[in-house]
Amino acid sequence: MTLNTVMQTIWGLLLQKYNQSDDVVFGAVVSGRPAEVPGIERMIGLFINTTPVRVSSSPEQSVTALLQQVQEAALVSESHSHYPLYEIQGMSALKQGLIDHILVFENYPIAEALGQAGGTAEAAFGIRDVEVYEQTNYDLTVVLFPGEALSINFCYNAKVYEGIFIRRMEGHIREIAQQMLADAQRPVASISLVTAEEKQQLLHGFNDTAAEYPREATIHGLFEEQAEKTPYAVAVMYGDQQLTYAELNARANQLAWTLRGQGVGPDHIVAILMHRSAEMIIGVLGILKAGGAYLPIDPALPAERIQYMLADSGSQWLIGDETLLAETAFDGVKLGLMTAMAETAATGTMHVGESSIIYGCNLGAISGPESL
Repeated sequence: MTLNTVMQTIWGLLLQKYNQSDDVVFGAVVSGRPAEVPGIERMIGLFINTTPVRVSSSPEQSVTALLQQVQEAALVSESHSHYPLYEIQGMSALKQGLIDHILVFENYPIAEALGQAGGTAEAAFGIRDVEVYEQTNYDLTVVLFPGEALSINFCYNAKVYEGIFIRRMEGHIREIAQQMLADAQRPVASISLVTAEEKQQLLHGFNDTAAEYPREATIHGLFEEQAEKTPYAVAVMYGDQQLTYAELNARANQLAWTLRGQGVGPDHIVAILMHRSAEMIIGVLGILKAGGAYLPIDPALPAERIQYMLADSGSQWLIGDETLLAETAFDGVKLGLMTAMAETAATGTMHVGESSIIYGCNLGAISGPESL
């Protein structure tokens, strides 16, 4: 079992976990000098080639079995290592997308060899200040340097990959290697990428959500404050439609006045049956401003499920798109959202008085944070 095989297996497992797939492909750099080619050792030139490496596994397969599988596949493919990559890509349905990064195993470090070339007493000359710069056309190149300790160099396009992702990748490689060393007979499905640091962050760091906030504030109250501060800033965008804070506040108030007139108040549930849209946000805010609690219902749900939600919630009001309301059986009050706002504006029940559009004729609060 070669070190190259071990690292290709680790990399394959990493890609499988990242892509949630048990079958992955990546590129590997080979010498391109298979013994099957007559006279290959007497030929002068650069034969280095990139070939696809495919790593497939099953959840119950052991790590040892996967290592043997990768090793055997490498031996079989060695006789074809001189085959041009562009021809392989041409025969694949993925074409140029077959591989998007490469794994390079530097078993002959050029820089080190040049530096030592003139280091003997018999040498007629010396070579100093050796520097090697390599670049590929791939957005990610992973170079492995064997030695007393294995070194890994990540060369990546910073416009495609973030540095924090590359650092996490390094930790994930270590985690896979440690688990393989601890138990080579463990099933592939039991391999985990999560490091101890990430586990701490997931279980404790992300759940440390304690924060100071105004305990007596409400969502609609905070929204009204923001509408006062930035009335002409965009509050909602949906497709080509935009609403400023002032516009959204005014339209939500129109609906809220209508709902108040229909008897909606604290702890009253108002169902809203609408597709995702800017109008749905108007509906949610209007219900909260009226003092009620909203129950969102997805129109894509089966009719039986919608009927169950309406009955189970005990809601006496259903607002939404007029077309959807017409198709839904409901014993309570149905309010078409656009119709309700138009009627409020026409009848003047908003009690405009000295209020401006910025304040949007806000209603007096009758519900608090302890309400539904």
